[in-house]
Amino acid sequence: MVVDNASPGRDFEDLVAEFDDGRIAVVRSPSNGGYAVGNNFGWREAMRRWPTIETLIISNPDVTIDSSSLNEVLAAVRPRGEFDAAAPLIVDRIGNASQYFAWPLPTYFDVLLSTSVILSVIRQRLGFHSYAVPAGAQAPFAVDVLPGACFAISAEAFERVQGFDEQTFLFCEENMLAHRLKARGMRSAIVPKATAFHQVSSSVRRSFKGDHVKFALAARSYDAYLRHYLDSPRVLVFLYRAAVRFGYVERIVLSRVRRPRP
Repeated sequence: MVVDNASPGRDFEDLVAEFDDGRIAVVRSPSNGGYAVGNNFGWREAMRRWPTIETLIISNPDVTIDSSSLNEVLAAVRPRGEFDAAAPLIVDRIGNASQYFAWPLPTYFDVLLSTSVILSVIRQRLGFHSYAVPAGAQAPFAVDVLPGACFAISAEAFERVQGFDEQTFLFCEENMLAHRLKARGMRSAIVPKATAFHQVSSSVRRSFKGDHVKFALAARSYDAYLRHYLDSPRVLVFLYRAAVRFGYVERIVLSRVRRPRP
């Protein structure tokens, strides 16, 4: 199923003409409510049309994955495999694993430190808050959070957690989903024998001009994550919001410093 997230112009009609052939259904969401709303709309439509589905594959349109890798991922997910959700290893153009092919569930301090560009760069270069692929790994290995760009999940598991949290528009959806799966004793895994390439979305770049705009959107999602998933005390939420204000200004200043002079 292809979900058109209420895109403007003739995008929906073009998708129908290209893909809606009886095997693939093309549907249009009533409005662009973001990643979570769009995927939940597709999930409900898919289950309405094909109620016996056992496994859902959720993928962005900018992901490239072959059928062999898809089959490896499906084999890891219940009822075929032992995991409730699984994803391929996200790689770059030359086949190296992305630093953030999966990650541990963020703590309060992870979220707080992410508000600073400088601290975020230091943490990234030191490899904090990321996994390494186990040497010689062939079998699926457990992780906390799967990348939202491409993963499979059992239809039963997705139903149990009621899909993605629609408090978000973009960013943090994977963390919220992983938190609810883990809280119910469900397990997620990376399948190292399966790989996928994720091209950074051009639609996101067009829609959000500047890091500070994307940061503000992400900050709202993480604010909800702190309050509703980590149950952070009000004083810590206040501290986070203060750090967000600083981080917003920091990004504006850095964008002006980096801007090429005429």
